[in-house]
Amino acid sequence: MVQYTTSSEDNDCGVQETARNASSHDPPPPYFVSKDEAMFYYSGISPSPPKLVYHTGLSTTPWVKPKGLEAYRKLKEVRGIFGHKLNDVWEDVGPQVRDLLNVRQISWTSIDVARFITDGGSDTKVVGSVTLWIGVRPDSFKGAQALSSWAEILELIKVFGIEDVDVEFRESLYRRSAGPPLLRHVSKVNHTADVRGPLTPTLCLSIAASDRPDAKGTMGLYDKVLGLTCHHVLFKTDATTNDSYVLANNASAPRKYVQLLGTCAFDKLLDSIKLRIGRHAIMLKQHEEGIERLEKRLAGGVDGDDDDEDEVAEAEKELELTKAQLKPVNDAIETLEKFYAEAKKDWGAPRQRTIGHIRSSPAVAFNVSPEARRTTFKYPSDRLLPLRGMISRELMHRPDMLDHDNEPCLIVIKNGNATGVTIGRATGLFSFESKEWAIYNYDKNSGVFSAPGDSGSIVVDGLGRIGGLLTGGAGKTETSDVTYVAPMFWLWPRVKTHFPDASLSPTTIT
Repeated sequence: MVQYTTSSEDNDCGVQETARNASSHDPPPPYFVSKDEAMFYYSGISPSPPKLVYHTGLSTTPWVKPKGLEAYRKLKEVRGIFGHKLNDVWEDVGPQVRDLLNVRQISWTSIDVARFITDGGSDTKVVGSVTLWIGVRPDSFKGAQALSSWAEILELIKVFGIEDVDVEFRESLYRRSAGPPLLRHVSKVNHTADVRGPLTPTLCLSIAASDRPDAKGTMGLYDKVLGLTCHHVLFKTDATTNDSYVLANNASAPRKYVQLLGTCAFDKLLDSIKLRIGRHAIMLKQHEEGIERLEKRLAGGVDGDDDDEDEVAEAEKELELTKAQLKPVNDAIETLEKFYAEAKKDWGAPRQRTIGHIRSSPAVAFNVSPEARRTTFKYPSDRLLPLRGMISRELMHRPDMLDHDNEPCLIVIKNGNATGVTIGRATGLFSFESKEWAIYNYDKNSGVFSAPGDSGSIVVDGLGRIGGLLTGGAGKTETSDVTYVAPMFWLWPRVKTHFPDASLSPTTIT
């Protein structure tokens, strides 16, 4: 069965609106699911059972709400299916059900096959039919859709000579069991806003190969299925080692896993949280000492002299303001300490940070040439820059932006594992030595654009157009004077040869 995590929101099912607006004398529509049935139908299968959206037995075996002093919920257990006709043809049926749901634009999250055992009372068990158990995103699916789609699904299964299967839709969210889902982005008023970035689905993610956790790197583009980074981020590459890798098309083939945050990167995250806690602790001590000083002064305990009225008023005002600052500082410390504990518990083990495995990684190719009016950057108020489109070869040569001196330029941005968010200036010509797009540091005050560990970052312009994949840099020290980027207009067609269904269209990560 497909693994899933259920949702337990307590809002009414959207399918009830039609019934509520209808006359009280009209019979409910055939897809009507009451609030009680939605909430209690799956009682017993988990501590937080999912909400029912629809099941094919609505018209033949309607749900009856328990009544009276002895009313109780009929608890269910879920079982796997063995020895049924569906087992023999599931490899063919499953993909067809998936495709049907996609065509109907149903936001499904999982497709399972199950059988439910219901407590019938007096030590009896009611064994249910084989059920095609479909998870859908909360509040995304209406009963009218279910009514039309389940009939098509049953017709599809009937082609395989199977007519004893039910269909049920539940609200469900699928998450990988290897670890918790990435954290949501929060506004700057949240006390964890400055430290939670490495665990949120924003560009870019710090990654490491599970068998090389000390080798840091960055995953630039990614969606629910695929991620893009550099070969040398995940594989040892030197003068004697430079091998391509393709996962064998074999279910038993060993996989090379990738984890979010290598050893050093995770330790750095924990240190950043502790540092933030320490800063607030210093502020707290300063406030407490200030309060003590002001209270003594107002009590006349400093030098024994009476202050004039203006000085007393100022001291009282300062004391009031200082006391008001205690609560947010205490709240920040409490929130950050809780976040630190959760980070260690939920993400501490490397297996908890596993996010996928490597599908394909061509060897590093050297000296391969990429066959390859004006807007300004506006800082987004929510600190998130959406990506859209691609920087073309022509635009790289003829930028449509101006710098602060009104000179043509192409200002670019990246978020890397080593140096975080930085700004640079793209060149109009490709580097001859590396045959890649070169990026210079923005100015003498801005710091470097990249450093080791930033490989795999995606470089974009101020409008969110994707320029390319950061592959390396050059300089006298570990930091780079010049950063080299594989242009996306050259790289993307090569990605498509390995993953023809890959898309640059925005996708929401949940």
